Amino acid sequence: MSDISLIGVTKNFGNETALNDFSLSVPQGQLVSLLGPSGCGKTTALRLIAGFLEPTKGEILVGGFDVTQIPAAKRGFGMVFQSYSLFPHLTAEENIQFGLKLKRVGRSSVVKRTQELLELTAMTEHRKKYPHQLSGGQQQRIALARALATEPKLLLLDEPLSALDAAVRDQLRTEIRNLQKISGVTTIFVTHDQQEALSISDQVAVMSNGRIEQLGTPEEIYTKPQSAFVAEFVGTNNRISAQKKTGTLWSVLNHLVIGPKAGKTGTAYLRPEELSLVKGDTFTVTSKTYQGSFTRVQVASSTETLQIDLNSNQSGKFAIGAKVDVKLNRNDPLIVTEERNSK
Repeated sequence: MSDISLIGVTKNFGNETALNDFSLSVPQGQLVSLLGPSGCGKTTALRLIAGFLEPTKGEILVGGFDVTQIPAAKRGFGMVFQSYSLFPHLTAEENIQFGLKLKRVGRSSVVKRTQELLELTAMTEHRKKYPHQLSGGQQQRIALARALATEPKLLLLDEPLSALDAAVRDQLRTEIRNLQKISGVTTIFVTHDQQEALSISDQVAVMSNGRIEQLGTPEEIYTKPQSAFVAEFVGTNNRISAQKKTGTLWSVLNHLVIGPKAGKTGTAYLRPEELSLVKGDTFTVTSKTYQGSFTRVQVASSTETLQIDLNSNQSGKFAIGAKVDVKLNRNDPLIVTEERNSK
């Protein structure tokens, strides 16, 4: 049974529709990310789940029970915000204890639970510090510990890492994932960062215009996008013209690949690592960008400009200005046929 389900949820703000017939089921114990650009509805969905907003229509179920009309304070969920929202007049350990004391948990249990969470978040030595004495990453650890203290039914994370620098963000997302696995709490993580979503999630829901474009594992989202939007939003892609040959065979860069039956012309999406270079005369190397273990090489012809990721040890074979051909490393790129040609 799903731990939480949104069924046909719509949320209107005046004449604007933030969520449109939105449905999502999250299995117990999983971490699901809502990923999408600003304005796609992901934060609205999270606030509806939390109880801060009421849906215009639709139902929200937790463990099979309808919580649509239950106030946020009575839902028993933990939430971590981008801004941390720690109480400035309380120490780190007092912030963690706040929810436990509201529930009138016994003192010995409060002390034990606080110590467990301080150890889990590696914050024991900072327990007596106030929020202004902590770094951004430390504040976020305490916010996470506070959210987990009462053993919530559901943990909601609203872009909790976006205010941190890259190194701290990478470390904390690993810690969040480890804590989520240890606690077993069902978690919904809102982010606009593709790398975050792909690295931390059991499933990713890619959103656009108040709807889910695709729900799948990180691997499915990355390697088998089901729409042009998902292909272009997640990761880097080359958009390459494709021509129908026969049946499900298409021609892409003079290679035969598998595609849909419909359409006559379309667009193939291929990632830079799915292409390679050989000596030829169709393309010219126009730039090279060193990225450490790989080098991104840009090539151009009269009709196409493509990016190819090569092992940095191999990229030296292709100098800027060199004439090359592009080879495909897979035979089933995502092809989205153009609507006007698919009739």
